[in-house]
Amino acid sequence: MSSFDSTEFPPGFFLPTENFNNAINAIALSAIVITITHLATFHLINSQSKRYSLSRKDAFKASYQLTNLLVNFSIGIYGLHECMKSKDFLFSKWSEGGIADHVFHHENCYLFPAFQVGYNLWSLPVGILYVKEPPSMIVHHISVIIICSLSATSHFGFRIHAPYFLGMFELSSVPLAVVNYLKDHHDWTVKHCKGPFMMMKILFAVTFVSIRIVLGTPHMYHSTKAAYWATFRFAWGETSFNSPLLRTWVGFVLLGQMFMALLQYWWAYLIGKAVARIGNPKTKSSNANEKKTN
Repeated sequence: MSSFDSTEFPPGFFLPTENFNNAINAIALSAIVITITHLATFHLINSQSKRYSLSRKDAFKASYQLTNLLVNFSIGIYGLHECMKSKDFLFSKWSEGGIADHVFHHENCYLFPAFQVGYNLWSLPVGILYVKEPPSMIVHHISVIIICSLSATSHFGFRIHAPYFLGMFELSSVPLAVVNYLKDHHDWTVKHCKGPFMMMKILFAVTFVSIRIVLGTPHMYHSTKAAYWATFRFAWGETSFNSPLLRTWVGFVLLGQMFMALLQYWWAYLIGKAVARIGNPKTKSSNANEKKTN
């Protein structure tokens, strides 16, 4: 149930105290559970490091990748389950509640943004200090924390899209975690697992494009349009919380969603190039010939 009528302004910027506290608790709990999961998988893998000739650093990175796989699979399945319960989770048209329904209400979906905040609070320091993730992923983590903390704790939550964006979206990351692990052990993969490695690459490409681009484009369009309305068209002056700081926070959602959308299409472009190289062995041979000639 919504906490206020769709024709009214929100009673305040943040959710009622009970909802707010539930979101904060969910953020803390998810970060703790994921951290414990990571440490447990690291202990398990590191205990077998001598058997498989793994360094402590390799064992840590493998546990990071396994934790990502488990988290993405869990939140992805939960998101898929919630999306399948929706009448129009593809969002081929506006919600019946109008553009305001894309911004407000749907407090029951707070677990998705809360879980994502906790997840990225864990992955950000680990990615910077230990895994050495690229800058694009670091910006991605920070953007998710800022946007999803707003979604979890405020009336400006855009939660109607949460089961898809913050849940089902992550299913495409499951095969990516497998690909990254096999890539880090290239010699063993080429010798023992070359065929499945190629199949997993193709599976990742298919799931990424189908989930994040084909099915995700309507969500990205509607949520970005709603964020623009909330930033520039919403009657902030008629509310009791007309603060430049709060309005900037909502505006950051607009920038973040635009950045995230562009990032999805950029990644899809890179994936397309990689798939083209898989299907065109002449590219590798021509590159090798060029190196010999030079």
